[in-house]
Amino acid sequence: MIETLVFSTKFHGYPNFRMKKFQCYDEAQDFIDYFNEDCESVEDEQNPVWYYAVVVGRCTGIYTDVDQALAETHGYSNAKMTKFLTFDAAHNFLGKWELVVQDGHEYSDGSRFWLAFDVNGRYPDCQDPKHPDSMVAFCDGSALRNGQRDCDAAYARVFPHDQASNVVRTLNGPWATNNRAEYMAALAALQWARDEDPSMLINSMTNWIYKWQNNGWTTQNGTEVKNRDILGQLLDEQGNREVIWRHVRAHTGNKDWESYWNDIADTKARQAAEKLANGYY
Repeated sequence: MIETLVFSTKFHGYPNFRMKKFQCYDEAQDFIDYFNEDCESVEDEQNPVWYYAVVVGRCTGIYTDVDQALAETHGYSNAKMTKFLTFDAAHNFLGKWELVVQDGHEYSDGSRFWLAFDVNGRYPDCQDPKHPDSMVAFCDGSALRNGQRDCDAAYARVFPHDQASNVVRTLNGPWATNNRAEYMAALAALQWARDEDPSMLINSMTNWIYKWQNNGWTTQNGTEVKNRDILGQLLDEQGNREVIWRHVRAHTGNKDWESYWNDIADTKARQAAEKLANGYY
């Protein structure tokens, strides 16, 4: 007696998917082994956890949620994603594409994500504006339930040219807001610049902060400026260095160097806020 087993999976919209039917299990397994030496047999796996390796997409890395992985590749030019039964297999696959995998993060629904970046700290085919006399930092804040008493917030400071100096931290207390998280990210970047390169010259931050300071830290409406304590620290840390403040739009799907690293800072801050909300800090 031959027992017939039917397996189903998602392949609609999956880039470069391949499917074929066979008369027996061994033939199907041989087919898988031929096209992917890292793919393991799913026999005896009742509910396997798949690891989706995104090597070309909006945010490269390893995902356990197929919908999240597809969101990073759908509509992206020349996107490439492959699924594996083990994390090690997915990790090795990313390594073949010269992508370095960072520590993983767990979302509130139990799914996990491991961010991956180019070994040279650059996104493929994008210009890296590195200058020997400058430092580039991408800063972002994230707040869950912003403006509410139970708000959980975090911030990230990312240095494309010095990954070891990246910082991800959470905010505690009643002052946790999205704006405060972003201020803290900028403050962390300036503090690092002060300690690492005191010779940098900075002339100004932005015009509005000086107007607030001259008005006694009040707005045009006469109300007190929020987060005055951090803004004052930003001015102190800035000193006489020359800082260029630029706003980079997030979640654009663009492949340029700035958008790529800005999305990394955004992802790190959001993941830290989610972990805080779920009691991981």
